[in-house]
Amino acid sequence: MIFKNFPKVYCLLKNVLIAMIVIFAVIVGGVRAEETVTSKKEISDTLVGIIYFAGWWEELPNKWQTPSSEVEKPDWRSIFPERVPLLGDYNVQQTMDREIIAAADHGVDFFSILWYYPQLGRELEESAKKLNRGLETYLASPNAGRMKFFIEYCNASGLNATNENEWNECVNTWVTAMKHSSYLRIDGRLVFKIHDVTLFSQVNNNDLELCKIRLDTLRKAVRTAGLGEMVMGVGITGETPPLLASWPPTPLFDFTATYMSVPQIEASEHAYPYKKLTEHINTTPKNRVSDPLPWMPFLAAGWNPKPWTYPTAPPHYQVFFELPTREEFTKELDRMKNVLRQYPSLGIPRKDGTNQKIFTIYAWNEFGEGGIIAPTKSKGFMMLECIKDVFGIK
Repeated sequence: MIFKNFPKVYCLLKNVLIAMIVIFAVIVGGVRAEETVTSKKEISDTLVGIIYFAGWWEELPNKWQTPSSEVEKPDWRSIFPERVPLLGDYNVQQTMDREIIAAADHGVDFFSILWYYPQLGRELEESAKKLNRGLETYLASPNAGRMKFFIEYCNASGLNATNENEWNECVNTWVTAMKHSSYLRIDGRLVFKIHDVTLFSQVNNNDLELCKIRLDTLRKAVRTAGLGEMVMGVGITGETPPLLASWPPTPLFDFTATYMSVPQIEASEHAYPYKKLTEHINTTPKNRVSDPLPWMPFLAAGWNPKPWTYPTAPPHYQVFFELPTREEFTKELDRMKNVLRQYPSLGIPRKDGTNQKIFTIYAWNEFGEGGIIAPTKSKGFMMLECIKDVFGIK
């Protein structure tokens, strides 16, 4: 009887065994999956962003030329070949496509793309149009979905909107860009930053009510486009002392941020150690923890504007620092991770009252000023590798 039913028994035992193997695999796989999710969550706790400057166009004159009084301005790439980028010398589409892949593959979450208003008929109109190629090429890139971006309105003198019509032109451009699926959101809210709070106030006649009207116009346009709400930041300098609860712009914004900060020290032909730059920058977080608005911190990939040094350059262009080694830059990234853990009041506000851990790095491609994360002939992918080592792949 047993032998007669052996095929059935065998099949039953086989199915039971297979079922047990499947259950065991699911349990183990579930644990491993849970461990993976936990690991990724821990690594992805902080959003890593890099400032993106699209100042590298091929048309002459361009920023690869050394500012001087000479009629024939030399191309400084031959003088500083170590700064020549590996992914493209100019801000064209192919360069952006490569840059997005490189950044995303090394744990970078977003670019903060500098955008300038091209004032019609003004001296800097054509330059502003070229500077805005960063946003244009990002939006057109087939790789845009690999990471995020947000707009930083770089409201420098001569490159900012000075009246309602000009502001509305800006708003139309920004809202169009914000419709892109890769635009950075925090808790569903679109991130946006105005580069400099003082210049924003000045261009609006130092009238905070007029400033509010401008910002409300942007917020309303975003809502009308069906894009929801915004979380809006504004730039302050690194030397700004702790802000009082009564700081006038507080009601207008959701957070503050700093683009870059250079210590005011004696000019020298010789470069100071990178450590002297970071010691200055690292005093800033303690000044910001008690501010009425949370502050999005930053760190510097370097500051060494030797290629752009000339007799009439501003003081901060006469101070140089050695570019960081792998060990030095990794140390600063680790420090940033610890700062955001130590001071939960820093970051970008979330809906639940906490703050998203987030910071920016100066800068992706300031090849002239010396703030460089983008791969170059001298460092290769070293700076990106440091980010990947500390913050991992999201």
